[in-house]
Amino acid sequence: MIKQIAKKKKRSGFTLFELIIVIVIIVIIATTGFTVSAGRIISNDLTTKVHEITYNLKLAQMRSITRYKDDTWGLYFNAAGRTFTIYKGASYATRTTAHDLVLSIPTDLSFGAITLNGGGSEIVFDKLTGKTTKYGTIVITPSQGTALTISVNALGVVDIN
Repeated sequence: MIKQIAKKKKRSGFTLFELIIVIVIIVIIATTGFTVSAGRIISNDLTTKVHEITYNLKLAQMRSITRYKDDTWGLYFNAAGRTFTIYKGASYATRTTAHDLVLSIPTDLSFGAITLNGGGSEIVFDKLTGKTTKYGTIVITPSQGTALTISVNALGVVDIN
């Protein structure tokens, strides 16, 4: 009779080993999800910022073509300060600072190589024609993933590669 009572007692609950296995699985799934999510955020930041820079290059060009405020317009890239500035004037050094619009890039992005004809870090567009002698490329590099390149040719055509 005692043996029958002992057989009827069933253990309920989980063993320590089973709990550890479940916790390890949850940690693995959470870590994977976070890593994928962080990569998507950086990719989204990169795409958004590249399109914003492209928009501002085209805006500076359009302002020059239409002679907005009767002057030329350009974009200056400050790699160390992680900013870019749309400005009014023939050069960044001689610009009218009251018209500056300074924009920054997120901390997970940086300016890679800025390779412009004649060197420097600024692109200025000619009045009426929208052409530029400061054509070249600006590379935006994410902390992880593939960089994107913005190209501006001598005619002022802006493209993303």
